[in-house]
Amino acid sequence: MKRQKTVKRLLALLPAAAVLLLSAAGPAFGAGAAARQNDLRDADIMDPSGKGSLTVYKYDMTAAKEAGVDLAALSASTGEADDTVEQAMREYAVEGVEFSYLYCGKAETYSHRTDKGTEVELVYEMPSDLTGLLGMKPEDAFDMSGDVAEPCTAENVYHYSAAQISDALKAFLESGGTGQADHPEGNKLAKNALEDYLQESGRQKTMPLTDENGKTGAGDLQLGLYLLAETKVPEYVTETVDPWFAALPFTDPEGERWLYDLTCYPKNQTGNPTLEKFVQNAGENVDGTDKNTKDFAETATASEGDVLNYLLVSKMPHIQSQATYLTQYSFRDTLSEGLEYNRDAKIAFYTSGEAARENDLSQAVEIWGDSSQTREFYGQDYQALKTDAGVENGLTQLHVVISESGLEKINRERSDYWMVVFYTVTVNADATAVLGDEGNPNDAELTWRRTSDSYYDTLEDSCVVYTYGLQLNKLFSDGEGDPQKAGFVLYNSTDGYYLQAGHTGTIDGRKVYYITGKTAEKEDAACFTPAADGAFWILGLEADTYLLTEIHTDSGYQILQDPVEISIQSTEGMGENRIPASVTVDGVKAKLEEFVLTDESYIVHDQDFASGIVQTVQQQGEIRSENAQAVLEITNHRKFLLPQTGGAGSYLITIAGLAVAAAGVFAAEKAFAKRRKQDGNV
Repeated sequence: MKRQKTVKRLLALLPAAAVLLLSAAGPAFGAGAAARQNDLRDADIMDPSGKGSLTVYKYDMTAAKEAGVDLAALSASTGEADDTVEQAMREYAVEGVEFSYLYCGKAETYSHRTDKGTEVELVYEMPSDLTGLLGMKPEDAFDMSGDVAEPCTAENVYHYSAAQISDALKAFLESGGTGQADHPEGNKLAKNALEDYLQESGRQKTMPLTDENGKTGAGDLQLGLYLLAETKVPEYVTETVDPWFAALPFTDPEGERWLYDLTCYPKNQTGNPTLEKFVQNAGENVDGTDKNTKDFAETATASEGDVLNYLLVSKMPHIQSQATYLTQYSFRDTLSEGLEYNRDAKIAFYTSGEAARENDLSQAVEIWGDSSQTREFYGQDYQALKTDAGVENGLTQLHVVISESGLEKINRERSDYWMVVFYTVTVNADATAVLGDEGNPNDAELTWRRTSDSYYDTLEDSCVVYTYGLQLNKLFSDGEGDPQKAGFVLYNSTDGYYLQAGHTGTIDGRKVYYITGKTAEKEDAACFTPAADGAFWILGLEADTYLLTEIHTDSGYQILQDPVEISIQSTEGMGENRIPASVTVDGVKAKLEEFVLTDESYIVHDQDFASGIVQTVQQQGEIRSENAQAVLEITNHRKFLLPQTGGAGSYLITIAGLAVAAAGVFAAEKAFAKRRKQDGNV
């Protein structure tokens, strides 16, 4: 190959060639550093005994762009430190990034005499396995073993110019070694291959993780060519800079001086996954059809005994290459005491957020949930029980811990997918279900890490299930009746079923019924009967319209003429912005009382699948919930008293008989007069 360049012309071109911060190497921009003084009289002569340094600043391009920073104005790459860039981007520094670097070889001068003169050029040693990976042909290399001024005797190396190296890397990043230009997965394949190469070479070195200023680096470096790559990132980094080559020393922008301290300003794309939690009443109507006609939402209302569908919906982060692989993706979902996890969690993957939020399994790309996949891809789910003071059936915690094989599948195939963890719970038919505005919340948490393991983040979301109660006081107008001889049935007119109940007990001495089911037949419905003091509770009603019918009472008293219509309007929203529940009885706003649940101190033991660490959570106090129970008083009055046969009743019979007799005499007299008149006309 013939190249005729003077040394002066060569030096003028070296700024771009020697730095080798390749434009194809992704979104990275460099800046300059002051020329390092050396012992030579002229700085345009390289100091062969000198040492160099690499400094890297890592910034969050996504956040800077969203904040209006003009990134285009900061994109010049000179290799020198640039205070303008550092001041403009200091608020967007990325901490916790690791860069690896590999020394490729020396810079050498190719000086070859030809028929037309002497050809002089700057070339770099390259390991033969790296040139093979990049697809560089040996026949295109400079022959440094022949008739050159300073032959190179190093083994397993080839020599290429900066332009050749730049072009080869650019092509490789586009094709990923597939031979297909602009391959859709080319960049990812190329990054993975180069990151693997660094790791497997055994010769790479790593810089310290970037600090709070996004800065890291390495000093006292041998002069020559280096390959650099971003090899670990914190959890919110989604795209790494492409691997790039850098040369030490490099020339300044004017092509006049050798500089030994190289500074780079590569940028990252960032972004976090998302977490949303939804609930839906999954009960069945009494005819066996699905009850749920409402979409998944943050809140739901349910009766005790109802089954609820829960969704944890996560938009998975972008996974670009091995440096951005996920090393942890786990969910922890803590249910209130009033909710019982049914141990049926599964995972579905979607390409559409809409399908994910509806959990339309017909559109799922993949579902993890059978016994083999459960153990292969994510850890067993389990229940953590309250154990202090003999208390059982306490808080339930669902864990989904993605296993190594599951993470590998996600990293390679599920970048930017929607992941849905779905399962069911049952509302407990006992005192643990909290009535009223406080509701029965459950809090979900997503924890994820990438390759920089000491950096992780969590997301949280909640949803609430609301349920309500009735306080009834059975009275008699004269205070003489026996409340225990009264009976009521409760009909849900919204959904068309009668309520069933069980677990009858007492709270504060008051008789309590917990809703356990539903039936279409009145004879199968629960008959709610008051205690001796006339009081009882019906707990665990969803927000619907009900008809309370009195079906019998003590003898001598009248039952109610019509059913009592009770309409419960659910609490809306959560937290400080929630709208309280309300109840009307026969169209009139009812009195609502709070619900108080004394909660003994207890401990929740929870073993983490990944670490095996047992956590202890101390809970104590009581739960107070407003607008929980509508208060009704049902009063019976005595019947009208009728005289008994043989007593005062005989007078009524006599009077009735006389009235009948008088009516008969009057009719006979009238008929006789008519006949006489007819006889007179004859």
